[in-house]
Amino acid sequence: MAWAWLVALMVAGSLTGCLGSSPTPTPDPTPTPSPAPTPPPILIITSPEDGDVVRSSSVQVVGTAPAGAEIVQDLPLFADRRTSADDKGDWVLTVDLEEGDNDLVFRIGDDQATTKTLRIVYEPES
Repeated sequence: MAWAWLVALMVAGSLTGCLGSSPTPTPDPTPTPSPAPTPPPILIITSPEDGDVVRSSSVQVVGTAPAGAEIVQDLPLFADRRTSADDKGDWVLTVDLEEGDNDLVFRIGDDQATTKTLRIVYEPES
């Protein structure tokens, strides 16, 4: 009978610890915030407009891009022409034209996704 009393005392002691205290909740870990996505660079040509007809053999192409961005005019078979956007994002590049249609291709640095094509028609005065 001594054994029964000892077992009952041990069970009662272990139940007292379980019943007398409330469980401690496990805190949820704080998720690490993900960085805001970087917007893609945008190249905008403000002047001249696509399809403009000009009488001069050169034209100033004016636009905006991210501040400090390198603007590249893609010239097939020749070295590309380059300029940089100023601290406000403004840029200007003077382009020589050939008589007739001139398809001008611009991009930001080597980023092909920013490519913009502009057609300028040069019709010299007669």
